[in-house]
Amino acid sequence: MHPDTGEFEPAAGLTQQGRVRDDWGNWFGCDNSTLLWHYPLPDHYVRRNPHVPPPEPRVFVPADSDPNQLFPTSRILERFNDPGAAGRTTSACGLCIYRDDLLGTNYYGNAFVCEPVHNLVHRLVLRSDGVTFKAYRAPDEEQNEFLSSKDNWFRPVQARTGPDGALWIVDMYRFVVEHPRWIPPERLAKLDVRAGDDKGRIYRVYPSGKKLRPIPDLTKLSTTALAYELKTHNGTVRDLIHLELVRRNDPEAVETLERIAGSATLPAQVQPDELRFSQNFNAAARLQALCILGALKKLPDNYALGGLIDADPAVRRHAIRLCEAALRAPSGFQLMDRLCGMASDPDRGVRYQLALSLGECQNPIVAQPLGELLLANLEDKWMRAAVASSSARFPAEILKYILTRVPSAPDSAARREVIDHLIATAAGSEREQALDEMLPLIAPPEGRPVEPWQLTALGSLLDSLRRAGRNVNSLSSSSSAEARAAVARIKQALADAVAVAQNESVDEATRAAAIALLGRNHGQSNADLDLLRKLLAPETPGRLQTAALEALARTRNPKVPELLLADWNHDSPSLRNAILGALLARDEWIGGLLDAIEKRVVAPAEIPPVNRQRLLKHGNELIRKRASTLLAGNPSSSRAEVLAKYQSVMNLTGDPGRGEAAFAKACSTCHAFGGQGHAVGPDLTAFRAKSPQDFLVAILDPNAAIEPRFINYQIETKDGRSLSGVVKAETSTSLTLAQSGGLEEKILRKDIAQIKASGLSLMPEGLEQSMTPQELADLIAYVKHSLP
Repeated sequence: MHPDTGEFEPAAGLTQQGRVRDDWGNWFGCDNSTLLWHYPLPDHYVRRNPHVPPPEPRVFVPADSDPNQLFPTSRILERFNDPGAAGRTTSACGLCIYRDDLLGTNYYGNAFVCEPVHNLVHRLVLRSDGVTFKAYRAPDEEQNEFLSSKDNWFRPVQARTGPDGALWIVDMYRFVVEHPRWIPPERLAKLDVRAGDDKGRIYRVYPSGKKLRPIPDLTKLSTTALAYELKTHNGTVRDLIHLELVRRNDPEAVETLERIAGSATLPAQVQPDELRFSQNFNAAARLQALCILGALKKLPDNYALGGLIDADPAVRRHAIRLCEAALRAPSGFQLMDRLCGMASDPDRGVRYQLALSLGECQNPIVAQPLGELLLANLEDKWMRAAVASSSARFPAEILKYILTRVPSAPDSAARREVIDHLIATAAGSEREQALDEMLPLIAPPEGRPVEPWQLTALGSLLDSLRRAGRNVNSLSSSSSAEARAAVARIKQALADAVAVAQNESVDEATRAAAIALLGRNHGQSNADLDLLRKLLAPETPGRLQTAALEALARTRNPKVPELLLADWNHDSPSLRNAILGALLARDEWIGGLLDAIEKRVVAPAEIPPVNRQRLLKHGNELIRKRASTLLAGNPSSSRAEVLAKYQSVMNLTGDPGRGEAAFAKACSTCHAFGGQGHAVGPDLTAFRAKSPQDFLVAILDPNAAIEPRFINYQIETKDGRSLSGVVKAETSTSLTLAQSGGLEEKILRKDIAQIKASGLSLMPEGLEQSMTPQELADLIAYVKHSLP
């Protein structure tokens, strides 16, 4: 939120308690079960290109072998809402990046995360990993924590770099820290949840033998003296100076800030009146001086350009960012020579920022440096995302640059992704000629065989046109003769795709790309559908089966359910699951699936519990009633009855070996544990010490308490699909939906017709219908007794 204007701006990447940054503009967050996230891709860059889904905008930073293991010194008391999570990260909050060196230089830039349930503060040492980070325990804290207390009421909830250089820790000091909503009623009745609400304190942690820094009253300093105080090693004080200088908006600050910003390149001999500025200010001060000048709109070009040659890469990175306003100006191309020279900067973060910032240039000359950055860093997903963001104005020019340098960029998944994104950008552009310029680049040359990358590119073109409500025929009316000729060659390539798809002498990658083009030509629709069904035969390689199924699922032909279910008895288990997913994605195809269940072609038990629940609670009344008749079995009238019926589980001895098989059958589609399954729902490692009663409630009454991060969302897309799952990540332009079976799909927001929270957990009710009490006991034993 902008405090002066009240404007709100979305920030990419989910977090639970806000964000913090280090001295270099890197932003971090956490949530209760995750110690540290990093957010490398600012959302305002993502918004420039709504036609391309970016990578998941947050990165899991902890990199130790068991990053969620904690070592509390307090006596482990009864957990009221999650008794089995002792010693695991469950209440991470109050994140701080320490921005001083009073604790010691080895603490500077470390992350400190509060864990109130375990009465401790956890420390992570950050190491650069490309444009993001990895974090590890400090060498002297492998089996212990930075700060911990034996007092079970010690509840650290916030850490901050104090203006005195100490690490400030807020201790809420309470008996119960869990929210009453998540505490079972029988436990809640025994607790005083307000015990300690009249207490609390702030600790200042610093080394014995060192003195705290004096805290200056910045409001009493002159503007020049205030600016000079940026020399401090304390990041919190620098931020306060930054705020005060922006608030004052005093022109007297400008000269001092300019001198600080350029202090890394000051001459060795200085005039007497410049003596106090002759020291080489630390890089953090130089960076902040540049940023203050930018905020005051007093940043002369020479100082921004001076930052481009600063010895510190973080200063260079932000100097590039601060050049963006000049790049947007009509004369912005004049900066290009200077910026283009930074495409080979030794620091990856500088090159990444350059790729992001060049998108502000409104001159097509930007295509060359963006293309160079892309080809030199093609395997870096963040660089690909940066160039995709910056390609909104000139996608064809960038693609042309890439394609003319084929020898230096052989065909690869990364290269195909780049081409896909550039085509999608051109097809979605409001500038019609962008697509006209693109078509000759991807159309196969006259008289030459189509190349594999061109088949993939044509598939991307068709997908992009479909999203825009268009088809290839709509391109034939282009005013460009070159574009019309390219369209004719594209149509011929689409017609030839049938032969390529059937040719067993062609490599699988090329055949798969050709298969993806089938079913899109209305004149060949029936023949294409028959061929696609044949390609689902058991003897067909798995990669081609997948391509054929995806091609069938892409159509909206009413014959598809019959074709997909025609050879059900011979289909492999993995193919059956994929077929079910395709049929359930379209309401008009669900009837065909229910027909097959009614005719006993598909057994009711073959419908996974998650999908069964989805059908039983479907918004379409006819589907819901038919599903209830065919799938409901003999459900109990209430979850309470089910829990009462299965109380015997607590007295049974479970077999972990048999429980592993039960997990694979009933749980692995949505949970990862013991090296198998899919991480859609919560990580079960932290639950392995739960009581049998807690397990019974979680398994048999999953909607009793739903953690917000795992609410089931229903999404209707504009192409008629119905999807269900957990929103794993989101940006302004897209979201990532994690579905049962581990399938993740990135969906552009512009392709969504409707999204709503179901109010239900993705975990279905009714698991008791497919599990005996003994099987439940075996499952619980497997989770409880397996090693993390």
